[in-house]
Amino acid sequence: MIRASLSTSDRRLFSNVTDRPIMVTHIVLANTTAERRTVRLNQCISGETGTAANALLHDVAIAPKSSLVLDMTFMLGIGEEIRGMSDAAGVTMTIQGPMQ
Repeated sequence: MIRASLSTSDRRLFSNVTDRPIMVTHIVLANTTAERRTVRLNQCISGETGTAANALLHDVAIAPKSSLVLDMTFMLGIGEEIRGMSDAAGVTMTIQGPMQ
């Protein structure tokens, strides 16, 4: 399990630094504030920035004091990373999967 907080600028939240692809099975984004938050989440090759072309989520709103659960399975390749941002502070991300 990996945890990170989203900031207001695109940044790396998790990198696959292993020598093999890893499986991600769930991503949970939690809005801990009393205001609606808009988030972006991307799967990128190391060094890329988050764009609409590599988006997992693009400008998706999360209601106050609630969570968005992405129940999906995908492979994060060698050197790939999860990047993300929020329109304001207060969003945390948890990645789950059999990260061997």
